[in-house]
Amino acid sequence: MFRRDNAGLVADREDVVEARRALGRQLASLRTAAGISQHALAPLTLYGRSTVANVEVGRQNAPREFWVRADAALGAKGILLAGYDAIACQVQATDVEDASPPTLDSAFDIMQRVQAVSAATIDDLALDQLDGLIRNAIRDYERIGPRMLAPTVLRQRRWVQEILEQRNPPRLAARLYVAAARLSGLLAVIALDARRYEASRAYASEAFHLAQLVGEPDTQAWVRGAQSLIEYYAGNYQESLAFALDGLDQSPSGPQAIRLLVNGQARALARLGDAAGVRAAVAEAEDRLSDRPSRQGISYSLDLEPYCAARVAGNAATAYLHIGDTDRALRHAASAVDEFDRANLYGPQALTRLDMAAALLHGDSVDLHGVADYVSEALSATAAHDFASVTHRAIEFLGLMGARQTEPALRPAIEQIRELVQGPA
Repeated sequence: MFRRDNAGLVADREDVVEARRALGRQLASLRTAAGISQHALAPLTLYGRSTVANVEVGRQNAPREFWVRADAALGAKGILLAGYDAIACQVQATDVEDASPPTLDSAFDIMQRVQAVSAATIDDLALDQLDGLIRNAIRDYERIGPRMLAPTVLRQRRWVQEILEQRNPPRLAARLYVAAARLSGLLAVIALDARRYEASRAYASEAFHLAQLVGEPDTQAWVRGAQSLIEYYAGNYQESLAFALDGLDQSPSGPQAIRLLVNGQARALARLGDAAGVRAAVAEAEDRLSDRPSRQGISYSLDLEPYCAARVAGNAATAYLHIGDTDRALRHAASAVDEFDRANLYGPQALTRLDMAAALLHGDSVDLHGVADYVSEALSATAAHDFASVTHRAIEFLGLMGARQTEPALRPAIEQIRELVQGPA
């Protein structure tokens, strides 16, 4: 179990974890005593059935408004809300303990100071530290969201530019160019999430130019993946496909090949209506995945390393969905979503659930409550973050609903999407 603060992820103390489990058991007991199923309680809390189930076993920490509504629905006379507030006090006390000392410098601040007093140029140790910070930013992108990550990445990019403008030995200068390219690539995707397409394209173009200057094909392919993503969400599917194909030309057997095939090529081809091309691209990505040694843990959307099986499945699900192959879309999404949940990656958790909801909506036997649950869980997962991809996918889902928008079972999901798009009233 985790809580979140401005520094990132911090493990909850065991007493907080156990208190949440106990409150979940109390919710289950009161619900059972009232003769209300999880399915019936869910719409009364404005959350999905799976959320209710996860809260009852302590797997999910629901916000205060969930407990307000659950308390009222079960006639608990404030018992559940009091339990939630007591846990919130525990967490706050833990935050105070963990916050000491409150004014520690970041690793990047310390690295800057060391560099300023030690030499006029960069050294390998500082570059090793910078590489580690960039990889941390790639990891944190889907965990803390682009808005929180942007200031740190921007500071790092500006600092690298200052060092680049000094005289550096050629070998170290080459490493600096690669670091600058990766930071600009990250800023391109962060700008995309802010819906600033021109800035996003400019950052990405800069990133590719920097990587090209030092002949770094794997980084060039990585940037092409970002450019393919930008054009995909801009609705320019032919350009998205072209960037993915060029990325594969830059580094045909490199670590970005699987990502370019499934996240770039397959998804763009799906939007262009090329079903055979989608199946071929997904099959090639899966073949390349099987040829690589299995990796521990899950890859990230902007990973410098090859995509893992869950990431391939999640992207394949999106591609299959858009060529109308809902059975394959649902199977692939279902095989990925548990991995994303375990890794606590908010963006993929939401996107995969929205794909599952869309696939279920067009199945032979439609479970509208199940559809609404997936949408609710998706948007709840990213409520505190601003992922353009999630908003884009939610708007698409609203369009796919068609005449079903009048169905009472889907009304809470529709309201959540509209609030996401328009902001709270």
